[in-house]
Amino acid sequence: TAANRFGQRLCQNSLSHAGNVFDQQVALMEAASHLQLNARSILHVGAERFYLLALDEKGKYLQTSHSSSCAAGTRSFLDQQAVRLNLNDAGHLSDMALKNSSPIPDIAARCSVFAKTDLIHAQQKGYGLEAICDSLCKGLADNIADTLFNKSVPESPIYMSGGVSRN
Repeated sequence: TAANRFGQRLCQNSLSHAGNVFDQQVALMEAASHLQLNARSILHVGAERFYLLALDEKGKYLQTSHSSSCAAGTRSFLDQQAVRLNLNDAGHLSDMALKNSSPIPDIAARCSVFAKTDLIHAQQKGYGLEAICDSLCKGLADNIADTLFNKSVPESPIYMSGGVSRN
């Protein structure tokens, strides 16, 4: 979306503009404000972590909920699994997942070590590549939802940013 592209440009340009260092979360809030999105929540799903920014009705910061330092729920996690499946990258994995119409196996998407074991087991049980990819993407989404939305539902409107937000 235009908001996502603008937020990415703003983050890239402002994080090191004129020798100053700016926080990515601040840059996203500024982008939402500049675009007059009236955002109440911003869900960022990036390469290394994910988080949810909660904003008040005026777009001012309230709080942040975020993932642990583990890569589960991020592009790094999907890239790791894509390599294990001999796919190009997370984008290729996501494309394969969208083609699936079969039941999906249970794959632990909270940990890349457990995911590897589950991937091998799913392949041995005869699940197709598309079903396995679909399960990984669903697991990633479930991990984000379980981590960030387990205590409350974020306020609308919710905007998404980050390279995995389209997954």
